[in-house]
Amino acid sequence: MKTLFYGGTILTMTEDNPQANAMLIEDNHIIALGTKEELELNYPRPDHTVNLLGQTLLPGFNDSHLHLLGFGESLSLCRLEGVSSIDMFLERLKTYANTYEGPWIRGRGWNQDHFKNKRLPLASDIDKVISDRPVVLNRACGHVIVCNTRALQIAGISQETPQPEGGHFDVDSDGNPTGILRENAMDLIQKCFPDPTDEELQNSIIKGAQYALSHGITSVQSDDLCVYPIHMSERILNVFKSMDEKELLPIRVYEQALFRTPQNLKTFIDAGYKTGCGSDFFKEGPLKILADGSLGARTAFLSQSYEDQPNTTGIAMYDQKTLNDMVCLAQSNGLSTAVHAIGDGTIDMALDAIENAQNKHPNNQLRNSIVHCQITRPEHFNRMKELNVLAHVQPIFIDYDMAIVKDRIGGERMMSTYAWKTMLSQGVKLAFGSDCPVEPLDIMPNIYSAVTRRNLQGKPDQGWMPHERLDMLTVLKGFTVWPAYASGEEHIKGTLETGKLADFAVLNCNPMDISEDEILEIKVTQTWINGVKVFEAPNPKY
Repeated sequence: MKTLFYGGTILTMTEDNPQANAMLIEDNHIIALGTKEELELNYPRPDHTVNLLGQTLLPGFNDSHLHLLGFGESLSLCRLEGVSSIDMFLERLKTYANTYEGPWIRGRGWNQDHFKNKRLPLASDIDKVISDRPVVLNRACGHVIVCNTRALQIAGISQETPQPEGGHFDVDSDGNPTGILRENAMDLIQKCFPDPTDEELQNSIIKGAQYALSHGITSVQSDDLCVYPIHMSERILNVFKSMDEKELLPIRVYEQALFRTPQNLKTFIDAGYKTGCGSDFFKEGPLKILADGSLGARTAFLSQSYEDQPNTTGIAMYDQKTLNDMVCLAQSNGLSTAVHAIGDGTIDMALDAIENAQNKHPNNQLRNSIVHCQITRPEHFNRMKELNVLAHVQPIFIDYDMAIVKDRIGGERMMSTYAWKTMLSQGVKLAFGSDCPVEPLDIMPNIYSAVTRRNLQGKPDQGWMPHERLDMLTVLKGFTVWPAYASGEEHIKGTLETGKLADFAVLNCNPMDISEDEILEIKVTQTWINGVKVFEAPNPKY
């Protein structure tokens, strides 16, 4: 079945033929691009025609790093985004608890930097409104939780509990846990959660995927094994594979698999897990290593102390030997590695581990990467280019981070951070993403952030570190062309070319022709995947 698209602008994202007036697809592939007259002459009588009515069609967006399962699940949790005080935090929690009857009350989205007094919420605060059921609430970054006393009791966390390796729970002056748990310490609570059923996992995936499709996203590179304790990893992968086999997966997923220990990784390697295996809808991707935390929580691991908390450099989740062992094990068995590294100390460790693995087990086919890559130093970029290490970056992060970076690391160190234009100019490959549910699953705020270097309120006027601003075409490639390269799928997606998959989005305007101030007004009116329209805005405005 052939379908002809015409009557608008088609941005192909290719160098040779960047724009077309019409496109013809047959079933799930593109078979021709050009003018409407050319295509009608060479391919008469298509089965269907679609008049774009002046809109713009471009490759489907590809979010290079998010948590699809976690996002889908979060849609049913207590949402704490935007709370600006402890009182507002507690009121929203209380309202949610009054309508939710489950045994565990969970939520996410709070950020103490948005509170008037910038104080962390504590178990004693939550106990004032809920003390009979366990409450666990994730900070927006996902690297810190606060829980109430009932949750601490169920988990057996007390004065006698030893601090876990790669994590920390806060205590008061008497040594009593305060309810704040960081990094690996969160596992002490999360392992107590009741396991979801396969049906619940599937429903969360579908919810997240449908939301993504409504924003023009047709492919995601998703870390889903981080959402639940380690014993759930096999079940989660099997749910994805089962959905794929039954053609129930609404979106293309490239799994960034968080295997937490060398033994955990070896178990899956022995079972056949390998980067690139799978179908066009679900593909096994790299080993994901969570190597440090977040800047906002001061758990990103720095090479020097935090400026506003000189007694800490953050939390390194692994020592260098263990990190080396995991990357070597992956490299020697055909797995790429994606290392979550926000602090410059962790980036040092990640590059050392990748270089060590490449020296011992050379493999030019693997596309190793650093996820986030925020607090960088200039010498990192040359190493990344030499080692062919790409970076998964999230432009929307500067919306919040620009307000805290100088406080966290000082003005001098700040000047080489979030350095996307510099990285590109020095030959480092980038792929853009949202890190949803840490940030909303929406491409337009990311595009706005990368192009303007302003926050979503439009400040500062000239942009934060404006020398790192990117042009629109570059940013669009960051959400189409380059993520396809990151997953080793540039031969089937990322651009609109003959033979590639018919995955694309339709926008109500041409992003190349609008002002910066209009970027946030861009709307996705249609999303097509595999040649099928899977989303249409109810009342599109052309």
